[in-house]
Amino acid sequence: MVEKSNIVKALKKPNLALKKGKRFVAHNVEDFIRIITQQHKLSEIVNQKEIRVAGMKRSGNHAIINWVKSQHNGEVGFINNVLANQNPYRYKYENLRDKFPEHKWAIENNRQQAKGNFIIKRLFDLQL
Repeated sequence: MVEKSNIVKALKKPNLALKKGKRFVAHNVEDFIRIITQQHKLSEIVNQKEIRVAGMKRSGNHAIINWVKSQHNGEVGFINNVLANQNPYRYKYENLRDKFPEHKWAIENNRQQAKGNFIIKRLFDLQL
């Protein structure tokens, strides 16, 4: 399946493109301010273990991830379909806010973690 270009998507939904553009600028400013003001927190290790999984679609990645998750007790995090060089918590926060606004606790939880206020987990798993 061919992916539509961002220009075609923006022309079809200009309000959504403007909203995403504003978010992009705001997040970059927020990240820049955090880097300057929180130098001491940038090197903290939060998760005891972090596993990043990259694989092709429909290749059994989720079965393996679920098996790994079942081997750990305690807090386990999982975020699916994350792009490289993107804040995974911001991705999840925006996705939940846009598509599942009724999940207020999860939206706020991921928003705080996107800002660098992390919850300590025994295992964190990213599906790239």
